[in-house]
Amino acid sequence: DSIQEPNRAIASYIGNSTRSSPEDGMDQASWWVIDIIGPAILLIVLVWLVMHRRSTGKTGRTEQATRDLYAEEEKRRREGTDDL
Repeated sequence: DSIQEPNRAIASYIGNSTRSSPEDGMDQASWWVIDIIGPAILLIVLVWLVMHRRSTGKTGRTEQATRDLYAEEEKRRREGTDDL
């Protein structure tokens, strides 16, 4: 009995062969898509959402509405009609 190389012995024990098959190339391509393209698409979508949310101007309208409400309350307080 001869002692086999460790990698070859482990491969024969696990059932892996040292030869590559066409499925290995396809599997590597699939993982490349998942590892590189997936996060890139996610990053693009997140950046788009942040930029889109900032461009709506909702914050400006909310702040203006708050200022108007405070001004109205202050006016009623000075007139004495604030029901306090």
